[in-house]
Amino acid sequence: PAPTTGLRKVKSEFNSAMWDLQSMRANQVRAMIEQARSLRELWHLRADVFRVISVHRGQIEAQLRLDALNSHFPVRSSGRSDEHRHSKVTTW
Repeated sequence: PAPTTGLRKVKSEFNSAMWDLQSMRANQVRAMIEQARSLRELWHLRADVFRVISVHRGQIEAQLRLDALNSHFPVRSSGRSDEHRHSKVTTW
């Protein structure tokens, strides 16, 4: 698990990704971010963050902002040699 200061930093970046969004749903997602107790919980909130951003700013902008957040989550290759599969598996 990430140290509390590390978790606080990631939560801050999640909130920064939505800094310019003003709606009831955006506020609900911010509250869920603040209540998250682990990186795993934040990982699961990514879809909510994406939806809120895409409603206000479009899917391309939502993907750009989410790409920046994804750097906080460990990933590893699936280990398969099949070149057509590019899936990642999270580990934590």
